[in-house]
Amino acid sequence: MKLLERPFNKFIKRIKDIYWKFKIYLPKGIIPQFIIAATLIISIPLIIYLVNRPADIRTQADAPTVDIFFGPSEQNLPPDAHFRLMINSNEIEISFVRLIFNFDPTKLQLLDEIQISSLNTVVRKTNMVTANTSGRAELVLGLTPGDTPPSGAFQRVFFDFYFWYRK
Repeated sequence: MKLLERPFNKFIKRIKDIYWKFKIYLPKGIIPQFIIAATLIISIPLIIYLVNRPADIRTQADAPTVDIFFGPSEQNLPPDAHFRLMINSNEIEISFVRLIFNFDPTKLQLLDEIQISSLNTVVRKTNMVTANTSGRAELVLGLTPGDTPPSGAFQRVFFDFYFWYRK
């Protein structure tokens, strides 16, 4: 026990010596002001750093995924082909979908307007002429407030595409 007391006592004695040297040479009442100033000088940059640091507020839980795929997965062209773009919601209720579909307009053309079988509120839909010239079709679909969102282990939302092969 005495082995530990000796270094500790030396440390305390040094602190007291430093304190008394400051007390003798500094005017009366300046030590509390010095402590306040030192606290402010240290805390202000620390607060600025903490405020400007970006906060990551995302949840750490694994988010379930939604699978989007074509049916059939392979199709021979020509002749004209019928495709469906399907969404497997995996128990997630779908209330809004934005799909952008790109194709080569020199080889494929839509023969008809895009038919929608689910999510009945069309927010934005590229018409056939625009899609055939640009090779890009965009669908933005949603639900009205009273509708029940589709969900289920293998709930599918269908979009029908008809393509024409151009030689």
